[in-house]
Amino acid sequence: MNAEDWARLEIPLPDDSPETGLMADAALEWVWEHTTLSKEKELPNAVKLFVLKYIDLMASTAGVTSESLGGMSQTMDSANKGLLLRSYAKALLSPWLKPEGRVIPAKRRWSDWR
Repeated sequence: MNAEDWARLEIPLPDDSPETGLMADAALEWVWEHTTLSKEKELPNAVKLFVLKYIDLMASTAGVTSESLGGMSQTMDSANKGLLLRSYAKALLSPWLKPEGRVIPAKRRWSDWR
């Protein structure tokens, strides 16, 4: 989508760089894949906010978040982007989220099966 499309959707992208546009497109693809929302309907405000959070999260760099030279200390960012994205989705898109896959344990081991 181009800048005019995003303006029509009333999503204020942080800038008009191609990379930001790709991240916004990826955010909407994530929404269509993981929610029950339809592309034909108007986007709820929660989706608009999710797109902005997605861009902010994907644009952030993992690794050193702060450094001080005299005391030789570093602060590392160990946050998992996938977990943060899922928490944003649960907070903002919970009414429309598709159920996550579940693991069901076997009643007995394969070796016992006959």
